[in-house]
Amino acid sequence: MGTKRREKALAKSIQAGLLRDPDRFKKSAWGSFLAFFTFQRIKLIRHEQHLFEKLRREVWGFDESEYQASFRTTSGQPPLKMMGDLGYSGSTFISTLDGHHVIKSLPRHFEYTFFESDLLEPYFDFMRDNPDSVLVWITDYILSPYTTLGTLCGCTPAHHIIMENALCGKADDPNGDKWETYDLKPINYFYPERDLMPESLVSEETLNKLAHTFNDKLHLQLSDSEKLLKAVETDTQFLQDANAVDYSFFYGANSRILESGTTFGEKKSLAGGDQFCGW
Repeated sequence: MGTKRREKALAKSIQAGLLRDPDRFKKSAWGSFLAFFTFQRIKLIRHEQHLFEKLRREVWGFDESEYQASFRTTSGQPPLKMMGDLGYSGSTFISTLDGHHVIKSLPRHFEYTFFESDLLEPYFDFMRDNPDSVLVWITDYILSPYTTLGTLCGCTPAHHIIMENALCGKADDPNGDKWETYDLKPINYFYPERDLMPESLVSEETLNKLAHTFNDKLHLQLSDSEKLLKAVETDTQFLQDANAVDYSFFYGANSRILESGTTFGEKKSLAGGDQFCGW
């Protein structure tokens, strides 16, 4: 019951933060005092909203009214849908009800400080100048403007990135269980939780959380292959220059492409595409 209550409070905080106008928010000493004693329903606001709005409108061609509608719900509907912990980072993943966007919490200090201080502006510049990038589309970033007991105690994460959901449509597809997705890293990637433990002590649950192995081949037209490889090379150079040390290449195909055997075609990690990839 306690976990459900915390999840519901977090979902409401995120929804309110995404619909709140940060330009109208005024931080005050009294507000800081009251917020400090908050455990679950913390106040969140959008950070660097103008940068993300530029990307959405000018680079990715979002309709702002449709984007905002993804986070609005009618009376009686849950604010957002919990997806749980999908890895070792301790992050919580939440989806919008329409499945178009995923919210990922950044609970660890080094993660959100790195994103805010070292990656956010370079990411904006890179995505603006490289529209063919297959890096994930980060559409917003929200954080708590106040220190709260909930955050200090580790009960409620105060930093969240909002991303496009490359798996949009899977839940509504009658053949959703046939979708294939791969979270890929280099074959020799070092996993402390696997490589420092005796093989007999490594559980199946641990192995399931590691990156996948892709034993198949991608079938691409020559022009698509050249475009994808160039994008991957450019993206990885950016991540290297930004000192990002832990990232994966995400590839997937939905039931339509798997049944038809169609080749790759135009690359883009757009929700609803037959094949998708990105970082």
